[in-house]
Amino acid sequence: MELVFFVLLTLLSTPCNSKSKPSNGFSVDIFHRDSPLSPFYDPSLNHTEIVLRAAMRSISRSYNLDKVETKLITNNGEYLMKMFIVTPLVESFLIVDTGSDLIWIQCQPCVNCFLQFTPIFDTMKSSTYEKLPCSFHPCRVLPSAYCAVSGDCRYLL
Repeated sequence: MELVFFVLLTLLSTPCNSKSKPSNGFSVDIFHRDSPLSPFYDPSLNHTEIVLRAAMRSISRSYNLDKVETKLITNNGEYLMKMFIVTPLVESFLIVDTGSDLIWIQCQPCVNCFLQFTPIFDTMKSSTYEKLPCSFHPCRVLPSAYCAVSGDCRYLL
């Protein structure tokens, strides 16, 4: 009990500073897929329906635990982040993927695109888009990645 009181007292006495040191990284706000901030938000659902849908998504994900791939399905993620990527800025809603350090996004030209709420990223309109070379580590280790004749890394879903 004394230890809990000491830890609580220490936390409460620690000064909070709203100024943060500049960093070379970035931060993003993430929000739950059922949040009013989400493009998947459905205000007609009640609490029970939201919980049931979350349980079904969780069960669905459990069937794919042995796969090393990222599914780009618009209604299969718990947490989303809104991010502006490339130049010129393009707003995208991205599923937070804690299983990799990659950001997956649909690009034009797209043969079998799924329906999404924001425009599909057009690589031809970007001044900062770059193709990844075949020497890129994930290109060598992901089962769905391959090296194109042009020398750039491709990934199939």
